[in-house]
Amino acid sequence: GVIGRPKKGIETIVHELNSRYTLSVCSNTDPWHWEKVVKEVRFMDAFSHYFLSFELKLNKPDPAVFQNVLKTLQSLPEECLFFDDTAENVEQANRMGVQAVLASNPATIRKELVFRGLL
Repeated sequence: GVIGRPKKGIETIVHELNSRYTLSVCSNTDPWHWEKVVKEVRFMDAFSHYFLSFELKLNKPDPAVFQNVLKTLQSLPEECLFFDDTAENVEQANRMGVQAVLASNPATIRKELVFRGLL
């Protein structure tokens, strides 16, 4: 929902969350695409951390990606909520104890955040 052309409604969700929660991007991407995102997506500064495959030299769903995120954030898995549009990534995060949700659009993300009392 964030990488590539942002889907309508995601910017609003990000701004509603970033004053109360630590937001991070975890993306399988390359330097060219990431540079484009940073230039074109106005709200990327709302995120505190960027876990990028080309920097980590790892791709989701490798468990080491999620271990890196948890270590960097100094968080327990159950303290994190992870949204991804790929089932394998969500399944791996869930196996590691992270609250993970398969979501390919902002409406699904908003619904889940409301359901969990986070919005």
